[in-house]
Amino acid sequence: LPEALMRASQHAYKSEAPWRGPGLRRVPGWTDWRGVITVIAHYLTTSEAAEDVRRLLAQHARMSEAEPGCQCFLVHQSTDDTARFALYEVYDDLEAFEAHRNSDHFRVNSEQTLVPLLFEREWRVYGPAI
Repeated sequence: LPEALMRASQHAYKSEAPWRGPGLRRVPGWTDWRGVITVIAHYLTTSEAAEDVRRLLAQHARMSEAEPGCQCFLVHQSTDDTARFALYEVYDDLEAFEAHRNSDHFRVNSEQTLVPLLFEREWRVYGPAI
């Protein structure tokens, strides 16, 4: 990465909010993006369950970012509809993403606890295009 971008990345991704994990903790020194996998997910819940979903996602993000193959796990909540969430996840490779989906915390936090609170759940896996 260009030096200016590396400095900006180091500044922009420092975790200052208590609900965020370290965020892109290895990216500034990383130069090989070929195997990186990005997952973008969209969730919709009820307005009544939105705060519970936000808390569950914050916990899940912290646990996910502790995984060795997870580079980043960001959770965003819509500014005009608090029942809508967007997740942005970056993994070293497909194997790291599969390890995430097979983890105990994914099964408990996501499949057993979170999914029953959702009306819609969509996610897609992306690899580098260029």
